[in-house]
Amino acid sequence: MEQFKIGILITGLVLIGMGSFFTFKPKLTYQKEGLSDFFAIIGIIFMILGVVLIFSPFIK
Repeated sequence: MEQFKIGILITGLVLIGMGSFFTFKPKLTYQKEGLSDFFAIIGIIFMILGVVLIFSPFIK
């Protein structure tokens, strides 16, 4: 059971890292929507999933 929690913690941290890479790597522009905005949205989703995975064992 302890390995399962460590696996969830590592997966959550990886998702947060991927999310921050996708979010902060492209330059967001307010003039037009483009591929960089799409990657930023994907990055935000990855970060949210990572936070939910990290805190899910503590909710039970």
